[in-house]
Amino acid sequence: MGITNNLQFIENSKLQETKSFVGTFKIYTFLICSLLATIGTVHSQTKVATISGKTAGKNNSLILVEDGSKVRKIIRPNENAEFRDTLHIKSETYEMYEVKFSKGFNVALRENSDIVLDLTEPTENVKEIISGNDAFISHFYINKENFFNTHYDGNIYKEKPVVFKNKLKELFANWEKQWKSHSFEPIRKNEEKWSKYAFVQMLVHYPRANQMHRKSFKETKVPADFFEEEKSIDYDNADEFEKVNTYRKLVMSKLLSLLTNPNDTKQVQQLIDKTEKVRSQNIKAAYQEAISDLIDHGNPNNELIYNYIMKNSASEKLRKECEYIFLNTEKSVKKGSKSPSFSFENEKGEKVSLEDFRGKLVYIDVWASWCGPCISEIPYLKKLEADFKGKEVVFVSISKDIKKENWQQALEKHQLKGIQLWGGSKSDFYDAYFINSIPRFILIDKKGKVISPSAPEPSAPKIKELIEESL
Repeated sequence: MGITNNLQFIENSKLQETKSFVGTFKIYTFLICSLLATIGTVHSQTKVATISGKTAGKNNSLILVEDGSKVRKIIRPNENAEFRDTLHIKSETYEMYEVKFSKGFNVALRENSDIVLDLTEPTENVKEIISGNDAFISHFYINKENFFNTHYDGNIYKEKPVVFKNKLKELFANWEKQWKSHSFEPIRKNEEKWSKYAFVQMLVHYPRANQMHRKSFKETKVPADFFEEEKSIDYDNADEFEKVNTYRKLVMSKLLSLLTNPNDTKQVQQLIDKTEKVRSQNIKAAYQEAISDLIDHGNPNNELIYNYIMKNSASEKLRKECEYIFLNTEKSVKKGSKSPSFSFENEKGEKVSLEDFRGKLVYIDVWASWCGPCISEIPYLKKLEADFKGKEVVFVSISKDIKKENWQQALEKHQLKGIQLWGGSKSDFYDAYFINSIPRFILIDKKGKVISPSAPEPSAPKIKELIEESL
């Protein structure tokens, strides 16, 4: 898997991204940051870059994505399978885009770039695809990806703290030799900042990632000077937040790492208080968006969060989204009520309903093959199921994959046994529980009543306690 896919947050939705910090984030490996380069301040909308080329057919559209998830432009070829389009460039230097086409690749654009893409034949060498006057910038980032794919192994997180940090220093020192020798000054400046923040980000993430690799519920202890490099970071820098992708992710992860339990009113209030002390308006807005995303089923702080956003956010869009989430969450299935049923097919094509499990606890996992955080929970779910083997509890996984074959392939790839159901992307069951992000876990008692409409994930120690006390 390429570094762009392997090393950035999975951002299926705004809500999913925030929950990845406060819940799911704790159990999937955040390796290095994405390949996006420094984004410059907006000075003019008249700066233009051109992207052109040819595909294997007129129906093969290109999707240009920036910042990991934002679709900037969709380019459709003409009858001759050729395309030519322009993009407004905001950066003082250059901007990185992921081109969604077949396997996907990254391309750099700056003012007056004229990039040509040859997409007529599949190739493993991305450099062969990209040509034009500024292709050398894209080629540098292809080399960067190759460097980290060769020299970086996610198993580094298995190491003990001192060994991990020494290996991390060695990795970044070797990369520094690469970028410092480049003749293009903007690349050198961007990589200097990228390296600074990416290094600290990996340090900050290490304790939880190490815990995940050890498959342990005990937190990893680190030496007193482990986070020494973090002391130089200013977490309230509006300019860096606007320009540097790795800084943005570091700032957001640092804030939300302070929140271990979104149901804890004191913690949520502290998060709100910290947000109000932020000087940088763009960081404050991002913090408010993250706080809004904490609204969840059964969270006693939903009204506190809702009232804060409606009163303090300057964004009409965020206020509307917050109101929609809050009202639908309040209307959804509650603890103690009878659970709505479902009827989904298993891998044999047989229909399975909730009523089939009457007399047993039912722990439901709503997931999808494309959902990174969902996949990260699989080892914990398997262990949880093994721990309760022979007890009156069943574990039901319901896939939201649009295509049935994607679900079937995932079953084989991840060796998923037990009760595996395919629910498709839409269902009255999802609507009743207002499942607007995944993974989502639900616990139902032996009589079909809801114990928790948003139960702890398998990686959380408290789920085992909740199941035991409910048996």
